Amino acid sequence: MIDTGTQILAQILGSVALLLWGLRMVRTGVERAFGGILRRGLERSLTNRFRAFAAGFVITIMLQSSTATMLLTSSFASRGLLDVTAGLAIVLGADVGSAAVAQILSLRLGALPHLLLLAGVMTFLWNEQSRPRNVGRILIGLGLMLLALQMIVAASTSIRQAELLASLMQSLGNEPVLAVLLGILLTWLAHSSLAMVLLLVSLTASGLLPASAALLLVIGVNMGAALPAVGATLKGAPEARRLPLANLLCRGLAGLIALVVLRALGPMQTWFGSEPARQLLNFHLGFNVALACAALPFTRQILALIDRFFMPHVPDVSAQMRPVQLDRGAFGTPALAVATATHELVRMGEQIGAMLRATMAALKAGDDHAARLVVGQDDVIDDFHDSIKSYIAALSHSQAGGIDQVRCSQVLAFATALEQSGDVLALNVAPLVRKMVKRNAVLSPVEMGSIEALFAEVEEIRRLAVAVLISDDREAAVRLRDAKARMRSNEIEATRRHMAKLQSGAARADDASAIYLDLIRDLRRISSILASIAYPILLEVEHAREEEGGQQHDGANSAKIALAKPRSLD
Repeated sequence: MIDTGTQILAQILGSVALLLWGLRMVRTGVERAFGGILRRGLERSLTNRFRAFAAGFVITIMLQSSTATMLLTSSFASRGLLDVTAGLAIVLGADVGSAAVAQILSLRLGALPHLLLLAGVMTFLWNEQSRPRNVGRILIGLGLMLLALQMIVAASTSIRQAELLASLMQSLGNEPVLAVLLGILLTWLAHSSLAMVLLLVSLTASGLLPASAALLLVIGVNMGAALPAVGATLKGAPEARRLPLANLLCRGLAGLIALVVLRALGPMQTWFGSEPARQLLNFHLGFNVALACAALPFTRQILALIDRFFMPHVPDVSAQMRPVQLDRGAFGTPALAVATATHELVRMGEQIGAMLRATMAALKAGDDHAARLVVGQDDVIDDFHDSIKSYIAALSHSQAGGIDQVRCSQVLAFATALEQSGDVLALNVAPLVRKMVKRNAVLSPVEMGSIEALFAEVEEIRRLAVAVLISDDREAAVRLRDAKARMRSNEIEATRRHMAKLQSGAARADDASAIYLDLIRDLRRISSILASIAYPILLEVEHAREEEGGQQHDGANSAKIALAKPRSLD
């Protein structure tokens, strides 16, 4: 009885599922049995790009997954354990390694799948230690993969009798763009370029899929092979996303070039061998070798291109200004000495502004590394504070006359306010950003907008505070006081809206909710600390008004008394 097309398609899909499961067993078995050895080998191979390329090649042959190698390399890059140029070389080696694995697994191995299954099951069941059991897992996975390939070939031989499916396969060669897009889609769905290449080789070997169409599908498979790693690192730090994006760029451009060359030169599958299946495997290997040869000398330029156009800009506060040695020779001119301390205080305020901007950028980008740099800036702010404090203290104890003690007190008070603001940023706000990244907590667009608006208000308060310090202007102090009041109102309103959502069930009381409320609270604390510089000036204004009002009140009372006094009679 002839199987229907639906039955045959179900058999092929089931065989593909078995192939993917076997591939997963091999990968997890290698990671559990030899993961530490692989990681140490990877770390030792990063002295130059060619050793890194070789390391990526070998590790992928063992893991049988270029995506697994990519994610391992990306995790190293996100923690700063490798140079990203060496990381891209590892990725290029992994792509070639995956193509080499396809060559090995496509060999006609007869009864080897059954022998591997037998050996794997015996090794797994007869051992209690972890490594031998995982070796058994690897053998079982290899056996399942090879058995699945045999099943695919057997099912695809019958599929030629299903006219509809056979005609669809034959027509792919006449639709190059559709064939490439189909290869990209199937590879993304399967999350394995190796499995897709082996499937196409099986279909081509059975005569169901023409070699011309198979080549187009392989181009799509190679382009789509970068997508799983991009998706897996989409919410990670920029360092983790950089390598997958670079790989996607390289494979995408190479795929487009290969498609143009195929269309321009016409049928060229005979360049890669006499048998259709061998042509497909050799083309796949040649594609990845050519890509590696073209991209390996230019890894630094490729990554610079990714950084410029595809990565969010996060300010690096570690490269910002540091405190300078204040000139104590200016003590003979107290006004100049106070101006020198004030200039250094303005630089300290600018560093707080840089920390604010970097923290907000790290929050939007989900960048743990950038948030960690903000935490490290607490020592820099402390150095600013200690430098200014010791300078003002030495100036106050000097024998020079004409020292404006009120102005010195203002400088010291503002230095303390900036130091406290830096503490809240580095010890509270930035760790909250890191916590959000590590727990994969995500703010809603409305919540992110509220936080961004509050950051902007804090930055405005910081600028006003610096202006008040420099100018000692009463109107600027009033604007600073009003800005702090608006900040307080906005904080109360944002908290009220969020609590209302929690009570109505429109929002969940999860990590993101708690972090959101903590961020609002800490930003308000920073605004209050910075706005404190306005209060001494405002108190002076109020005191002056009271004195002026008192004088007017005394004058009015004197006039009333004079009017009430009886006139003398002549």
